[in-house]
Order: sequence, then structure tokens, then C-alpha cells
Amino acid sequence: MRTTLNFDPRALSAAKALAAAREASLGEVVSELVLEAVARREKRATPATSSGFPIFAPSAKAARQHRFGLAEVEAGLLDEH
Repeated sequence: MRTTLNFDPRALSAAKALAAAREASLGEVVSELVLEAVARREKRATPATSSGFPIFAPSAKAARQHRFGLAEVEAGLLDEH
């Protein structure tokens, strides 16, 4: 598929060099690099434990809003009983 993209000159130069080294087209190299980057990002987005259940990290906003630690939570739970 044809499209027009504006690349950072350094990125374009690196992609052209990689294409030349691989004897591949610029489009093939850029497509491969984009797909690899997307796959890595998706893999990092929801890491799974050995049980297969994903682990979700809090967003930066939630982390900033979280003002108490586990000790305070446990102390509060013990005080209620």
C-alpha cells in the first residue's frame, strides 16, 4: 500500500542504511520495524505471571493519587476489628 510519511531525518537515514544492508526495500524495512515495535509494546502492556493471569500496573495518575501504603491499609483493617 502506498502512503506518504514524514520521518525524522535520522530515522530515515537509519532505515535506508538498514534496507541497503539487508538488500530490502525501504518499505519492507520500515514495515518490519513498526510491527516489531508494536509487538514489543503489546507484550509489555499486559505482562502475565507464570499462572497466565495478566498483571496491570497503575497509571501514573493513579500512582500519584495513591497516598497511603500497605502498612496504613493493614493498620486500618486491624483497627476496624
